Amino acid sequence: MKDIISSELYSIRKTGTTIRIYILFIFIMILVTVVNIINDDKGFRSAEGCIVGNPTLPTTFSVFIIGFIVAAFCGEDFRDKTENYEVMSGHSRAQIFLGRSIPAILAAGIGGTLLAFLPLISGSIIFDTGDLVPVGDIIIRQLLFVFPFMRLAAFFVFVTFMVKSNFVTMILGFLVFNAHAVMSDMITNNKNYLISLFNLNLLTDYPGWSLYNVSGNGGVIEYTAYKSAVTPELIIGTIVVSLLMIFVYMLAGYAFFRRDDLG
Repeated sequence: MKDIISSELYSIRKTGTTIRIYILFIFIMILVTVVNIINDDKGFRSAEGCIVGNPTLPTTFSVFIIGFIVAAFCGEDFRDKTENYEVMSGHSRAQIFLGRSIPAILAAGIGGTLLAFLPLISGSIIFDTGDLVPVGDIIIRQLLFVFPFMRLAAFFVFVTFMVKSNFVTMILGFLVFNAHAVMSDMITNNKNYLISLFNLNLLTDYPGWSLYNVSGNGGVIEYTAYKSAVTPELIIGTIVVSLLMIFVYMLAGYAFFRRDDLG
């Protein structure tokens, strides 16, 4: 299995496509962050204002790139029947499956989480961090992104081994990328642990309220407060449900791959 992992990493470095796409998304994320902060209608002009005011921004592009990462690790070799040669070389089905799925899930989870941190990092560097909520709460919430991201990656792994196509996985990533905001708007119960995208909604939810005061000099003054505390329930629910679903998707993916004729 170690040889398979090394081979996949070498292939990704050699082609460079996934790496170039990831770098492109870094620049896109920074650009979108800058535009959102400049156009902030509440005038916060800070990283925290951008994150609180645009809950899906940190995670949306990560969802897209996860599809590309899983496709690169798990779907690329189906085109030239590499798995067939690995079986004939004495590798077990479990080694072939785990040698691709484990690095894919880890790379997607970590890569997606790093991308999601860019609004906080770039917004703080270019503008200001802000003082709407404790920055530590935002950091903890965004670190927890890695679990729903890995869960989504595990689902993409299952789909990739089922359809045996990297293009289908990339298209699926694009569809999920577009569906995230739409589903969040259309579905009432869009914050729960059962679906990875809705789990992300829980982690990016900063409920707020406003108070108004009338000043003789300044007119109506608005004071806005946001709730950002990270509860034990949020941490445990995110981790436990994500790990459980990763196991389910991996088990289903391997069960399918073990019976596949690789034709």
